[in-house]
Amino acid sequence: MTKSRRILRVLCWSTVLLMAVVTFTSGSYSILSPWSEINCEHQDIDLDTGRARFTRMLLWLPVRKEIRPTPISQALEITDLASPRGDWRRVNTFTPGSGISPHYHFHGALSDVHRLQAVWTIYQFSSDAQKESAATVLRLWKKSDRVSGASDYLTALENLRQEPVSSSDLSPANRSRLGMKGSNDNH
Repeated sequence: MTKSRRILRVLCWSTVLLMAVVTFTSGSYSILSPWSEINCEHQDIDLDTGRARFTRMLLWLPVRKEIRPTPISQALEITDLASPRGDWRRVNTFTPGSGISPHYHFHGALSDVHRLQAVWTIYQFSSDAQKESAATVLRLWKKSDRVSGASDYLTALENLRQEPVSSSDLSPANRSRLGMKGSNDNH
């Protein structure tokens, strides 16, 4: 066997061995630490615009980043959806095969976005009312630095009367009439 063939053979076996070690290590490490960045997806929300960011991690490297609009960013008429700038907060981290995520401060934010969208549909919110309620949710999240900061507000919206809702119905003066907490919130 020539020297070059021997080197090629050693390289091939080294590559196979390295791949086996990486595969075995990443699998066993994922079991011990299910949210490791060996193989996971991070989900974040921008508290400035309401956009959602999804980052796929593989071997600690981001292999795909995608920023998507949400009903909140659409209601606020955000036009620069691709900008990486913003006040990004972690919502979830998922590993393939695991349906659970660590409980971050903004753990339920993406669910709350869809909860708000359901309220808009059920109560026929005008576009101005959607914009006002979207801005209020973001403001309450920022103020409390956690997703629970908007919980009372969202619950109050879910309990509104069965009539179309305008932005004047959501004004600070009307919040107490509607049974909403935070009637003295400053904009």
